[in-house]
Amino acid sequence: MKKLLLAVAAFAMVTVLGETASAQASATQILTLRIVPIYRISTSGPVSMEINNATPGSADLTAVTDGSTTYSITHNNAAGARITAGLSPVMPASTTLAVNLASGRGTSAGSVNISDGTARDVVTAITRGGDPNRSITYTFSATAAADAFPASPFTVTYTLTAP
Repeated sequence: MKKLLLAVAAFAMVTVLGETASAQASATQILTLRIVPIYRISTSGPVSMEINNATPGSADLTAVTDGSTTYSITHNNAAGARITAGLSPVMPASTTLAVNLASGRGTSAGSVNISDGTARDVVTAITRGGDPNRSITYTFSATAAADAFPASPFTVTYTLTAP
């Protein structure tokens, strides 16, 4: 009788444990993942500049410079990237606007005249990654032949793109 009870108990344990083990299920899922080419650029605050001085006898008015703003970029192109700058509207006759972007990941073109509205390279050979808070320096100059004009908005468009 003891042997029968032991056999029944063993059978019951195997049945319960077997049901617990077989009460599991699994599934698989296929994911399609992708990273697209990313080019992001931003600039900080507005800039106001005014030419209000000249040296007597000089044909040029005293140029003004502003280095109070910055730009930040991120891109993931293994071939690199570049930044162009273009101005709209074009500068009035006898005036010039130049821009100089510092770069920690590329080659700055130095001071670039953007007065005529044509987009020009200002940073080239930018390696992929992030480059935060790099300085932007503007130089506004004019000759004495420039007409006075009131404070007027100009837009500089910076474009981060493939080389």
